[in-house]
Formats: sequence, structure tokens, C-alpha cells
Amino acid sequence: MRVLIIILISSVITHSYSQEKYDLFYVADDTKIYNNLVHEKVNEVISETQSYDIALYVNYYEQDVIKVYDKTNLKNIIIQDNVRESTPRQIKKISDWFNSNDWFNDLLNGNSNNQILNNKISLHFFFDGKDFFQKAYYKHIVEEILNINRLNSYKNGEKSINENCNVIIYLRGNEFIKDENLNEKFNKENNYKIITY
Repeated sequence: MRVLIIILISSVITHSYSQEKYDLFYVADDTKIYNNLVHEKVNEVISETQSYDIALYVNYYEQDVIKVYDKTNLKNIIIQDNVRESTPRQIKKISDWFNSNDWFNDLLNGNSNNQILNNKISLHFFFDGKDFFQKAYYKHIVEEILNINRLNSYKNGEKSINENCNVIIYLRGNEFIKDENLNEKFNKENNYKIITY
């Protein structure tokens, strides 16, 4: 009996440690006067992550999704003098990158309504608070990425995000955020976490 308990405990511990974690950082806050602030926030969040794999996408024209390594100079990537990529092209680039890197391989086969990702993934979105609300980025970007990559599921008319997926939205510009209960509202409606800075 003791041997069986030890085997069970060791297999649970091994499984929890073997689970990989991925993080995608999507930066769409390109207001030039705030570029340094955005860069500092992205750097801070990346330094706090414990991920197996980190990727970064900045919504500039001709920018690709890149892997982030210790020596990656994020400042040169985030602070650019360039034009924005169109939203459909951004979403296509991100989805293509996910598929080519097998982040969602376990969802490609079968019905996503009943599947949970094998590995944990966190999607970090950085927006200007004004653009986020005026341009409805949570619908046109965040929801599109979740839907295309089968991270949203619908059951009995209720939407839910894949159990192993976290969505964190970082909004710069507290002056645009009037609702004090914004985080609670978005978390309840969409399972997103909102962080203002």
C-alpha cells in the first residue's frame, strides 16, 4: 500500500513539473511619448514570468513574432518609428506563429469544446487605454485571437476560455479608464484580467 501511495505522489509531482508554460506578449501601444513606459512595463512582466517559451509581437508593419531570449534587446523592437500593421494581418501572423510552433497542437485534433491545453499559456496584451475602448480591441484583436486558435469554447450559450489559458490585458492611461470595477467586469464577462499602469 505504501509503495502505491509513493508511486501516485511521485507521478503527480512529475506531471506538474513537466508541464510547460508559454507566454505571448502582444504590444499595440505605439504612442511615441509613452514608448519608454511601455518598454519598461513589458520588460518588468517578462522578467517576472517563469515560462518555458516566450514570444513577442509588436504591431508594426513588417514585424514578425519573435522568440525572446535573455539577450534580446526589447527596446529596439518596442520603440520603433513605424506604421501599424492592419488588424487582420496581425491576427494572421500570430495564429500562423502559434501553429508553426505547436503551441496549440493538442487542440488541432478533435473538438475544442472538450479539450484542455496540455501546457499553460498566458497571453499578455499591452494597449493604450483610449484605443482599447474606442477601437474595441478586446473584440477585434483579443477575441479574434482566442477564437481562431480555439481557446474560446461555447456551451449552452456561455463562453469560457480554455482552462490552461490566461488572458492579461495591460492598459496604459488611467485617465481613459472611468470604471473602477473594470477588472471585475471584464473578468466576469470574459475571464480577462485587466491591469492598469
